[in-house]
Amino acid sequence: MGKIISITLMLLVSLSAAAETVYVTDQLSAFLRPEQRSSSGIITPLASGTKLQLIENNPNTEYSRVLTERGAEGWILTRHLSSKPVARQVLKQAQTELKNFREQTALLKEVNEKYEGELKYLKEISGNTIAINQRNQQLTEENQNLQNQVDIFALENERLKDESKQDFFLIGAGTILLGMILGLVIPSIKPKRKDTGWV
Repeated sequence: MGKIISITLMLLVSLSAAAETVYVTDQLSAFLRPEQRSSSGIITPLASGTKLQLIENNPNTEYSRVLTERGAEGWILTRHLSSKPVARQVLKQAQTELKNFREQTALLKEVNEKYEGELKYLKEISGNTIAINQRNQQLTEENQNLQNQVDIFALENERLKDESKQDFFLIGAGTILLGMILGLVIPSIKPKRKDTGWV
């Protein structure tokens, strides 16, 4: 019974990992390898921000098996993976959304100007005070709704910029911290070179 539960849990963990999307972090180089060791050769280099499908990870070797969008499968150091897009991608997305916001704002401005022009025209040609008041109220409400949408877009734009700055700061701080740790740890574990007698 215990073995069945263990196997079931392993399958659930495997399925959960298989559905996870990860990204190559900001670093100088990352490589997809056929085996879980740095001497196994290179299938392909992976640029920062590359989107990958996580299949499994091995805490013992500190490698994860991944699948690229082009169908290449192999192993990459787990520390080179992130569950979130890198700062460059976040910034690009924020810029795209900002561009869309500006386009929508310009469109709303055009519509608003159209309504204002229509209201002015009605006032000039109509002597019916009741009709003018009703149309004026309708246009005022529509104008207020448009203004509310512009305010919402402005708030959303500020939120996107704040999130982009925060993510960029956290990633930068994490990269610096990782570099400091590696700078302290790697020299202490690097094996001493044996004198082979070769000149």
